[in-house]
Amino acid sequence: MEREKKEPPKNRLITMTESDLQLEGGTSESEAMTIGVILASLYAVVALIPLNTLIGMGSILNLAICIAPIFGVILGGARGFVYGLIAGFLALTLTLGVIGNSIYLAAPPTILGPALAGLLVGFAARPRSISGKRVLGPALAAIYLTIVIIVFMTYCATGWPFIIPYVFAALTALALQFMHIEFKAERQGVWRYLQFIPFTLIGAFADLSMLTLSAIFLFGFTGEVFLPIVPVMIVERTFSIVLSSIILYALLLAFGERIFS
Repeated sequence: MEREKKEPPKNRLITMTESDLQLEGGTSESEAMTIGVILASLYAVVALIPLNTLIGMGSILNLAICIAPIFGVILGGARGFVYGLIAGFLALTLTLGVIGNSIYLAAPPTILGPALAGLLVGFAARPRSISGKRVLGPALAAIYLTIVIIVFMTYCATGWPFIIPYVFAALTALALQFMHIEFKAERQGVWRYLQFIPFTLIGAFADLSMLTLSAIFLFGFTGEVFLPIVPVMIVERTFSIVLSSIILYALLLAFGERIFS
């Protein structure tokens, strides 16, 4: 009898279970779930830390804004949205239970902030393609941010300086539609962190948009009310963008490029 020829093992796929199939160099479903749960829990915990204690200004926000963009970069658009949504509700529950009040209760749309950041940043960092053409990518973030800009200028045009950072975020998202950034641990100097800045910038203002729209439609803010907020907003968003990028680079060093693909 002829011996059966054994096929060489295929190393493209690493089989764990049928639902836990992962591409070599990629993130499995169970790993993604673990990362998502950890990020959602971390978001809720740091939501207890007021940002004004760190930036020395009268911010009403908390440190969780630094975690919001990370959902999308690591988990992608769909997972980033799901775990970002879980994070928002966890933060609402925890801040109410510990502090007794919550920005998430005062302005309920802010619960969606991390989910929206996860969705838009995820599609910006990991665009979906059909027949080689990007159909869900950075342009989605550019379109959304442009809508926010138009709404703001329609109702609060006199507060136009407040919306300028949104313009930069929208233009950044549009530029990313025509380029691709690969996250590399071996980058040197400031480039180690700059590689993440476009995505943390988009995430920061996607997250902030929920509070901005709440201020317009729930609290009736006018452009004049937004003007004094501009310096605080710039400081808190710059702080969150930089800190998010530092955290992402630390994760890149700790776990390698695999979790970013």
